[in-house]
Amino acid sequence: MPKLWKTLSAFMAIAGAGIVLWPEAAYTPHQPGASYLADSAAYPVASMPDDWSWSYHSAQDGTKLRWGKTALKESDRAVIVTVPGYTSSMDMYAEHVRLLAARGYHVAGLDLRGQGGSDRHRESHPEKLYAKTFGVYSDDLAGFIQSQKFDADLPVILLGSSFGGHVSLRMAADHETTVDGLVLLAPAYAPNTAPFPFWLTKAMTGFAGLIGKGTHYAPGQGSWVPDGTDLTQPSECASEPKRLYLRDTVYVRSPKHRVGGATNNYVSGMISSGELLQKAEYAQKIDLPIHMIMAEKDTIIDSDVSKRACQSGLPDCTLITLPGTGHCLLLETDEVLEQIFTEIDSLVDRLTEPAQP
Repeated sequence: MPKLWKTLSAFMAIAGAGIVLWPEAAYTPHQPGASYLADSAAYPVASMPDDWSWSYHSAQDGTKLRWGKTALKESDRAVIVTVPGYTSSMDMYAEHVRLLAARGYHVAGLDLRGQGGSDRHRESHPEKLYAKTFGVYSDDLAGFIQSQKFDADLPVILLGSSFGGHVSLRMAADHETTVDGLVLLAPAYAPNTAPFPFWLTKAMTGFAGLIGKGTHYAPGQGSWVPDGTDLTQPSECASEPKRLYLRDTVYVRSPKHRVGGATNNYVSGMISSGELLQKAEYAQKIDLPIHMIMAEKDTIIDSDVSKRACQSGLPDCTLITLPGTGHCLLLETDEVLEQIFTEIDSLVDRLTEPAQP
């Protein structure tokens, strides 16, 4: 055991010295080739419905957060607030907005800070996210929802994907809001840190932040590059090519929307915030009905942690695992989308059914 600790100490010292001495690389945006540009130009990207309107919400620190919504109709049965995942923006969810609106929902959505059309933290490094703690994202979302005058007769449901699911959970615990339920798609309690051990990732990214290197990309991360060069093929993220490359296509067409890999600060923040979410006393604060939908073949997050939270931590959580799916559930097949929307319908039915005498 002493030999092991000496080895680990030596490794940490060498790695720490490298972090201290290694300067932050200048921002160099990826330049797609002519063939990829042509393929992206031909890739199908839905437009928002005609009644969609964009606006901006000012966060507590003055950060401008872009959001949008459909027009409220008398027939709408609930409000669905979409909270995109890491690197995503509402521009990538136009098809989903249309489908939800067609099912009778008033749909709104927010670009989290540093993503989509919301303000970036650093002009010189626009693809890097930064928040001192993940509580900032929770505060942003709560402030946005509290600023809205949603119809008091309609239940408000957050539809949070991955990182957006994490933020939705944090907000539900940190703030008293008018949210009535959560539908979470592969919520990120803990990242899959492979090929690095979880403990090492936690130690190194935390140490990097302590010595002022939190803004550096975490090991193996960098500015945005496309997930693949063949836009007709599935990937480990999802199996539906007609949706899988929405993010990359939006990034090619609107470079200002790009988000790169995770920084040391982001990884460390995700880990520490995820550990907070797993604490029993904290989880008990999230006393809302939750439908947690997990992917069977998720390589992005540690699904077991999220599943345990639903089954034994959250007071009112229904767990659904969709066979054959990858982490990017909203980019899956029509059949998978129908299953997700059916779960939304089910939660809305529960929230709107008459009280039993």
